Amino acid sequence: MIYESLAIITPIRDTPKNYLFDCINSIAALSEHLSIVVEWILVIDGDERPIEDWVYAATSKMNLNYKILRTTEHIGLGAARNMAVESTNASYLTWLDADDLYNTHEAVLFFERGIPLLQCQNDICLIFSDNSETDCNLSLKHIRNKSFFNNLHNKYRGSHIDPIFYVDFIYQAQIIRRDIFLQIGGFTADGIGEDVELVLKLATQYTDKIFYHLPYIAYIYRQNLNGIVNTRYAELRSVNSKDYYEYSTKAGVYEAGEVTFEVLYLNRSEERRVGKECRSRWSPYH
Repeated sequence: MIYESLAIITPIRDTPKNYLFDCINSIAALSEHLSIVVEWILVIDGDERPIEDWVYAATSKMNLNYKILRTTEHIGLGAARNMAVESTNASYLTWLDADDLYNTHEAVLFFERGIPLLQCQNDICLIFSDNSETDCNLSLKHIRNKSFFNNLHNKYRGSHIDPIFYVDFIYQAQIIRRDIFLQIGGFTADGIGEDVELVLKLATQYTDKIFYHLPYIAYIYRQNLNGIVNTRYAELRSVNSKDYYEYSTKAGVYEAGEVTFEVLYLNRSEERRVGKECRSRWSPYH
């Protein structure tokens, strides 16, 4: 039986303790104000620290529904998230990294509006919000308003200048139905661009469905100099840049991991304008 509930999935490995506590507090505040049942799933990914004890202490006075899973060795972000999905019967899924947190008021609005949209509109495969970015002390750096991206995606969807193909990690926060997540095979378990490939899978396997943007600043992306974006994803940045220019030179069929997608050649000057705008506004690497 699948229950109408939301699973918030958080893998953790080497995240500072105080970052995790901020993350937990934001989940508890969100859960208190949502009308849908919330289950928080923490996956300890080969981290040998006593994280269970930290969570027990942090939540002792909270009314927070959660479970903790632990792996004996490091399996990676994608595999850890897949493991959490397998452990839940929640109808809807969302991802929150252990070094990030929710902007409570905006996140409540996002989930309270987004989940009913997924319930009643079969043409939506993923709903995403705006987000803020802060330094490690939670001082605001800037806001990522994604209406610009959403408009470009709707205009150029299915072409090689669809921003989906070269703008990374823009989907926090997001909501996806569990059944759709399972149908596309979940996250790639052994990749370094799990979030990017999930979006490519959705875009290529569900051509009759759309991504839907809700303009709430629901997610706070917190700078973590030791986090995965600043370490392992350095390789992905260089590969994405090279591959994008390769894709843009001619029409054809290309593969990105396990995903195959068709590239349609459009006007080069328009491509350059769109690419420059997207990179300057949305890429966390520029």
